Amino acid sequence: MRYLFLLVLLFSACTKVDEKPVVIADALSTKQVELAPPKMDVPLKAFEILVDLEGMESIPYQDGNGRSVGYGFAIAHLTPEELALIENVENVKEEEANAVLKIKVDKLIKKMEREIKGWETIEGGRKLALISMAFQLGVENVLAISPNKSKNWPRFIGYVKEAAVSKGMKRESLFKKAADEMILNVNSRGHKFKTYWYNITPKRALLMNQLLRGL
Repeated sequence: MRYLFLLVLLFSACTKVDEKPVVIADALSTKQVELAPPKMDVPLKAFEILVDLEGMESIPYQDGNGRSVGYGFAIAHLTPEELALIENVENVKEEEANAVLKIKVDKLIKKMEREIKGWETIEGGRKLALISMAFQLGVENVLAISPNKSKNWPRFIGYVKEAAVSKGMKRESLFKKAADEMILNVNSRGHKFKTYWYNITPKRALLMNQLLRGL
């Protein structure tokens, strides 16, 4: 049900409000102006999607090699700015977690803007896929700039960066290749196998794959 709700949410975010152009009469001329459909509020939609995907946990829980709380926040990696918003990390309130998540989304988007030339040209749904992936796997890993090379996604982000500055069929083909990289790895012998991301959260990986494809 969570993923069904999320699909409805994403569909509403990516669909035009009205297919008919809105026409405004100019008092000084007879020209007609066609208004563009409203743009997606990416930070807000990213926040809503992550709230739904991550789920809220007030009490810390074991997560990998450490503890997490709130919307999947690794406690050891919370910054002083983020910790200042939480009264008691052992019992986090929902409003506190919301405030921290908004900061994290803002930081992710700014990082993407700096590292991906043409970020502003990427469609809203595709941005959501990239933000969700970076939140879960680590933005430096997704951007392939992490010191831990084994966690980097160089082919994936290479396709995304090239797609962002391309147009037409080439752009769509590159985003499709990037989406494929979310699900499948190919070793030096040409053998394909499922990615670590797909193996731990297959539904989430598939959902972001569809968004990156523009579906």
